[in-house]
Amino acid sequence: MQTSIPASRERSRPCVDSGVGRASDDPLTLERFGKLALHATTRSLTRAS
Repeated sequence: MQTSIPASRERSRPCVDSGVGRASDDPLTLERFGKLALHATTRSLTRAS
């Protein structure tokens, strides 16, 4: 996650149909990172218990 977020801000391009200028503003990208963060949090909590 720590390397993915800066890469999406600096080197990625948004989907052509997204209507935004940056990949970090792309709704699909935001959804995917949100799901990834939720999965990582759930995994951490499961391991901690």
